[in-house]
Order: sequence, then C-alpha cells, then structure tokens
Amino acid sequence: MEQNIETETVQTQDETTAITQAENAQTETEDQTEQVENEQKSEKDAETQDNTEQPEKVQQEENLQQEEIEQKENVQVKSNGKSSLTYNPVSVEELVKKQTVAVDGDETVRASPLMKENQPVEFLDENARTLHEIFLRGVKQSNDGPCLGHRPGPGEPYKWITYNEVLTRSQHFGSGLLHEGAVANPDQFIGIFSQNRVEWKLTEQACNSYSMVVVPLYDTLGPQSIQHIMTQCDLKIVVVDKNAKVKNLLAGVKDGKFAVTLIITMETLDDEAKSLAESANVRLMMFKEVEEIGKNNLKDFVPPKPSDLHTICYTSGTTGLPKGVMLTHGNIVANVSGVYAVGEKTFITMSSAEVYISYLPLAHVFERLMVAQMFYVGARVGFFQGDIKLLLEDVGVLQPTVFAMVPRLINKIYDTVWAGVASSSVKKFLLEQALKSKMAKLKRGIVTKNTFWDKLVFKLVFTRLTKCTKILINTPS
Repeated sequence: MEQNIETETVQTQDETTAITQAENAQTETEDQTEQVENEQKSEKDAETQDNTEQPEKVQQEENLQQEEIEQKENVQVKSNGKSSLTYNPVSVEELVKKQTVAVDGDETVRASPLMKENQPVEFLDENARTLHEIFLRGVKQSNDGPCLGHRPGPGEPYKWITYNEVLTRSQHFGSGLLHEGAVANPDQFIGIFSQNRVEWKLTEQACNSYSMVVVPLYDTLGPQSIQHIMTQCDLKIVVVDKNAKVKNLLAGVKDGKFAVTLIITMETLDDEAKSLAESANVRLMMFKEVEEIGKNNLKDFVPPKPSDLHTICYTSGTTGLPKGVMLTHGNIVANVSGVYAVGEKTFITMSSAEVYISYLPLAHVFERLMVAQMFYVGARVGFFQGDIKLLLEDVGVLQPTVFAMVPRLINKIYDTVWAGVASSSVKKFLLEQALKSKMAKLKRGIVTKNTFWDKLVFKLVFTRLTKCTKILINTPS
C-alpha cells in the first residue's frame, strides 16, 4: 500500500514537472517572438525617423536599407540553442513567381514559366515520350534496382521484383494476351478490375508495351456502373483479382447485360466460378497461366506513339454514371515531365532513391500519375496489403519517402492522435500547448521542426508516420 502511494506521488511529481517545463518553454517561446517583433518595430521606427530628417537621401541608400530590412526579417528562431528553419516571405514570393507567369501582362491569365514561346512542354527526354519509354528510362535510372514490392502477409517484410523482372513479366503477359486473341493496337481495350497490386501494374505495362488501352474499374463500383463501362468500352477481356469479382462479371454476362469472352484472375479459381463460367460460355484463365503461355510464345514489343490512346479513365460514379476520360501517352508524359521540371527548379527533387507507397486506387488517374513519376526516376513502388486499417503498419515497414494523402486519411490520423491523449490530462495539455505554439509560428510565416514542442510532442507522430518521408502530397479524395 505504501509502495502504491509512493508510486502515485512520483507520477504526480513527474506530471507537474512536465507541465512546468511546458509552461516555461511556452513562455520562453512567446518572449523570443515578442523580442523579435519589438526589434523589427524599433528598426522600422528608426528608419522612418531617419527618412523624415533626411529626405534628400539618394535612391541607392534607400535600396540598401530595404535590403538590410529584408535580411533582418529572415529571423532564425532558436530552440534549445539550435537554429530552426525559417520561412522567408521574400523567398516565398520568388517561389510563387516560378510557378506561374502572367500571359501578355494579364495577371488573371497564368501560364507555366517552363513554356517556351507560348508552347507547353510536352516532354523533357526525347527518348521518354510514351509510358513504354518512361519505363525503359526507369530501368536505366535504377540500374535495374527494385521496382515493385508487396507484403505476402501481416508481419512480413516487403518482397521486391526488379525493373528488368517487371519488363520481362510484362512481355510474357502481353505475349500471352496476344496468343489468346488480343491485338496489339489502340483499338484493343483491356479491363482491370482489381485492387492495387503487382499484377495490376504488370497488366498495365503489358498494355503500354503492346499499344493496347487500359480501362480500369473501381473496386467499389455497383452493378449499374460496371454495366455502363463494360458496354461503353465493349470490353471482351478483363483482368480481375478475386473470385467474387469473377462471379460478379459472370452474372452480368449470364443476364445479358454485357458480353465477355475472357476473364483472367490473379486468385485461384473456385468451383463456383468455374461452373458459372461454363454456363455463361466465358473462358477463365489464371494470370500466371497467361504469363507462361506468353513466355513460350514470345512476341516483340509493339510500342505506341505519343498520340496513341493509353487509357480511358472513368470517374468513381458518385454523381451518376461514371464518365470516361480519354488520355493519350503524350498526356501522361506531359504531366510527369511538368512535375519533374518544377521539382528540379524548386525543392521537390526526386531520384531513384525514392520509395512510394501505393494505396490510393489505381483506377484514379492521380495514383497512375504518381507511379509513372516514380518509374520516370527509377524509384520503388510498394503496395499496401489491401486493408486500409493496416496502412500505417505498411508505412512503418516500407518507410516511404513520398507519401500521397487524402483528407479522409489525415482526419483519421488527427482523430487517432487526440484519442491517444484523451485519458491523460497532462498529455492533452501538452498537445494543446504544442499546437498553439505551432499555429502561432505558422501564422507568422515560420516553418520549423526542431522546437521544444517538436521534440517533446510532434516527434512521436513524425517517427511513426514520416520517419523517412520528405514529400507529403495532399490530394482531394
């Protein structure tokens, strides 16, 4: 009993000490901020008085004074004796100017400064003008390094296949498709009805290398939306991941809603799927079976032209029937080139050392663009396990350097952090004070990661979520 009382007393003392340290740190931060602001105010007042007394100063001296003021505004706020990063308003203005320029002096019409003679930049590398060529560039940039990775199960490490292995397997699968009736031209549409996984990208790369067109279907589509896409694109060959989707498609065929001749599945077929396929007169094949057939009947690549259709990308159907957008290889390459060029001129530089986690639906064009960007620089792409509840575990194992996020995920992380401190008044107080301090700095234009609060509070979140991440991208859901 006495031991319990002593333990509780020590814990209370520790909590009191933590609160005291937090309050002192907050006061110190506020004092530093006030001191910086007072110094700036005094300097500006002195400058105003000096200008009043000596109106005859030459323009050269005024420019020199303005230069000194701008330098002093770029103040370094210190925490625990170490200088933190600062946000210089002048440099921000320069950064904004680099993003767009006024067209013909009209500030309401903006264009990329990368444009030459009012012509948009379609590509940066003459040898990378299609997605087939972008992947070949990735092979060289990576020095045949790791390309696609997946986790076989919870608790297991990522397993990787190299760029050349992806290229070889894509050639095998593409050759298998041709052997089974597909044709190597942009009139051939191949459906993909699957979650993100290695086989998804192998299928797409096979289409890219043999001039076929990818038509992805969202994992969450209902029967009406599926029927709409299947009939509008007249899809005869569809690659799926699970038996449930095989049965879904077969039911549509049997009911006369659309026609399919070949369904290729990544999962081992069950007896029910085989029976349904037989009654619907639809051929079923395993993904590996098609690869093996292609390996034994290898065909040379039939590369597309930049103007050839690459994909028909449909919306998710949340506002009515899905709407299809036709995108060429040139469209995708222009986007990838633009992002790369802007990154080189700012701070979003990417290289073959990058690691990207793919969990946003590949049926969405944003995720396709992100993966194409990784291929362009020869980087790695690791897939999540397919369960969004395990995403943070996947992130912890993969340690991505590039992470695309949506508001829904950010809100989930936010709620998780607050739920974690709800049972402790001390932790809750510390988090509140940390947020208050961080927001005050952001409003003043100061961006920093090594204050007292970063080390005491935010480090726990960063360590789990962004230990290696250098680029976080927020995209609409």
